[in-house]
Amino acid sequence: MIFHSFSPRLIASAWLSALCLSSVLLLPVANAQLPQASVYDEETEDFLPYEASRLDDIEGYSTRARNLEFSDYGGWKARRVEATGFFRVEQIDGRWWVIDPEGYFYIHKAVNSVQLFGDFSPDDVYELLPTFGMNGTGNFSDEEVQDSTLRNETPLAYCPRFSFVSTYNRSREDRLPIPVFDDDFVTFCQERAVSEFSQFVNDPQVLGYFIDNELSWTFRGGLESHIDVNDPNDKNYQAAVSFLQSRGKDLDEFNDDDADDYAAIMVDRYLSVVCPAVRAVDPNHMILGPRFNKSWNRNQAFMEAVGRHLDIVGLNHYHRWGTRSNELENVARWTGRPVLISEFYAMEKIPNFEETGAGWRVEDETSRALFYEHFLTTQLKEPYMVGFHWFNFQDDFADNDSTQTVARRGLIDIDGEVYEEVRASMKYMNDRIYDYIEFVDVQPSPDAVITSEADAYFQDDNNFGSAPDMLVRRANTRFTRSAYVRFDASSLTGDIASAKIQLFGTSLEEKLTSRYRAELVTNNNWSENSINADNAPPASTLLETWSHGDDIEIDVTEELIAAMNSGAKISIRISDDLDNDLEVEYGAREHVNAGTRPKLVVYYEQDASQGVTDLISSENFEDSTESDLGNWNQSGVGIGLYTGERYSHQGRRAAELRGGNASSGLQSEVLNLAAYSTVSVDFCYIARDLVDGDEFSLQISTNGGGSYSTVQSWRAGRDFNNEEFKQASYETSAASLTDNTLLRFSCSAASNTRFVYLDDIVVSASGRGSFLSYEDWLGRYAGVEDEDSFRDTDGDGVETVLEYVLNGNADEVDEGILPVVAVTDEHFVFSYQRLIDSAHRVDQVFEYSSDMIEWHAVQVTGEQDAMVRVSTGVGGNQEVRILVDRSATTEDYLFGRLRVLAPR
Repeated sequence: MIFHSFSPRLIASAWLSALCLSSVLLLPVANAQLPQASVYDEETEDFLPYEASRLDDIEGYSTRARNLEFSDYGGWKARRVEATGFFRVEQIDGRWWVIDPEGYFYIHKAVNSVQLFGDFSPDDVYELLPTFGMNGTGNFSDEEVQDSTLRNETPLAYCPRFSFVSTYNRSREDRLPIPVFDDDFVTFCQERAVSEFSQFVNDPQVLGYFIDNELSWTFRGGLESHIDVNDPNDKNYQAAVSFLQSRGKDLDEFNDDDADDYAAIMVDRYLSVVCPAVRAVDPNHMILGPRFNKSWNRNQAFMEAVGRHLDIVGLNHYHRWGTRSNELENVARWTGRPVLISEFYAMEKIPNFEETGAGWRVEDETSRALFYEHFLTTQLKEPYMVGFHWFNFQDDFADNDSTQTVARRGLIDIDGEVYEEVRASMKYMNDRIYDYIEFVDVQPSPDAVITSEADAYFQDDNNFGSAPDMLVRRANTRFTRSAYVRFDASSLTGDIASAKIQLFGTSLEEKLTSRYRAELVTNNNWSENSINADNAPPASTLLETWSHGDDIEIDVTEELIAAMNSGAKISIRISDDLDNDLEVEYGAREHVNAGTRPKLVVYYEQDASQGVTDLISSENFEDSTESDLGNWNQSGVGIGLYTGERYSHQGRRAAELRGGNASSGLQSEVLNLAAYSTVSVDFCYIARDLVDGDEFSLQISTNGGGSYSTVQSWRAGRDFNNEEFKQASYETSAASLTDNTLLRFSCSAASNTRFVYLDDIVVSASGRGSFLSYEDWLGRYAGVEDEDSFRDTDGDGVETVLEYVLNGNADEVDEGILPVVAVTDEHFVFSYQRLIDSAHRVDQVFEYSSDMIEWHAVQVTGEQDAMVRVSTGVGGNQEVRILVDRSATTEDYLFGRLRVLAPR
């Protein structure tokens, strides 16, 4: 759903009794630059700027409080399926999720190497990690951490590990790195699985098992190491010889492709031994793998073998500032399994000290914090991501001096002091992961995606127009390379709102730190197969600069709009400003993977009234009583309020729908749906004691309840089973609906001892033909001008623009429209009736204060959250209630004000 958001601007105030109302002038706000981290370049020994996208920098994103409620295990309280008592994975609506032991959707946010030191106790770990927003521990963590007295109160999922191969190979004199073809390896795995994992079988806090660590399937291990055994009786040597013979090769003839293919055979053998051994001991928990390093992202046969055995692919993923989508997308596609980033980090560069480790070296703590948030916001866009493990918990010590830090990459330093900036950033991001995923998953698809019609790179007079990748490099030698890309936009048919060129990194290089630039090329008359340094047209306008080798997005909105008037083609040049001999690669239009080819992504301008969804009604029944079910009413007998946790989707209340009387039902208020094109009803439900064939249904009346028609039914045994939470949706064209529409849920089960519990019922509508604009509303009143918006023209204490929001009369005194204030045992309640159309024309924010100096803002959109309640009124109005917890002030009073911006 798309709702208009509020941006703070200049304020002009008008006070109304204890409740303050103020109008706000609308001023343009310039787009802010993304914050920049400072990343160390090992070639030049300089720090280069890396842009970092934080949550607050993402266009259109704002936190929805309803998604900040977590299960006991740190799962998403708003989404739930059947619980098994253990962690598992499930693909739902195209996105992979871990499901926690209680059935809630879950992302594992963890930290590696949580080890006790000094007086630091297990309880200290359980108290500290949640302050970073973490819900678990990762690899290399002390088992003693689980001895915390807080373990049951604040569960932290953990990942036990036993290194099968790394332990077994010590039994061989040659210490062969991966001797997976030994007969004794099978027996060893079966025995050690029992001794290592039996203790965890019934522990619900085990996420899953790691079974080794970064095994070397080529280079130090793999085909070459098996050939070097040189023992005809050794099973690993026999396997290597047989493999090469099948390819018609001698032992000294193999190449890298042979080594990669043999690695796929090895990993299949390894997992086919270890995984059954573990599952025979413990069928309850997942296997996360041997923590592969990312060098296997490009080996399809290897990853296909991995997918046949693992539940989740754990991957140590370094040297990526954000994402190269083709890499992990390949892993997910080839394995058919979700991905967990089992190691990633950035460490602070220590002056005059050479740190060890694979993570980014950055200038300061701010850069570490920015990296965390940027990495997660880019990676979480992908539907296969189910977890992230930061490396590590505490800074590393030097071996010869326990007072010296080797790497500042921890959440705490060597003295146990918290890195507060890192904590604040991690906590903010981790708490909003589920909310951000929901935001990402409902973003609209682009109106047009155009692949490049020509792209090429060149080196001096050498042209590489038919290559599958474009190479960019600057060097003091003759190997400098630049790339050109051109798009034909003549197929576009709408008014352009946004246009961005996307390039997808394909480099094999590890750390690509340089100064890259994209520039506009106004001359489109160049040939893909002949462009070179001598004939390449010059660049004009600088469009974008960046420092990393990951996927990049270049905004060309203004340039494309201009190009539509002169040939509808647009070209850019990609080059490198830094002489460091590092080469970045991007997929060309000839790349075998279509998703990696250059793209021009375009969104059209949308009419203000289209694509906007109105929240008509939202009810979670938490404020309901037996006699007042909020936005819903009891129709007939057998409808009531359930109180308890078992059958409430979240919280402790739900609507109880009892069988035995098909004419009874849970009925909505009268809804005005005549102006919309589409209406949706979304809800959660759980059934108790229904028998196969029993149904409950959704019915619609267009004549105020005079008669109902059943529009959709849900049947036991077909659509659901008892005792499991389900989510359901119904969508219909509103063409036949009226301003006198009612919805009703009814259960046709024969017995009144059979129940359906309904919760989190949301009714929304979209596609309105038009909204009543401020100008049209103002036209009703003679003598009131637009410049009177911030004046009280009729002397009732309400400025004209507020009259519009509150659906008042600009010509007459009507103080009755003013908001009212009430106080309950738990809340200060501020409520008012607003014109529903005003939500799309005027931004509104409520603020409260105990001293009228420091104000706290609550955004008032069409969306309901923990503090805002929006319900359906009459006459095109909505009732808005803002609930402020009385703990917000130590006083017995509170001031509130509604700030309103000038209408759009």
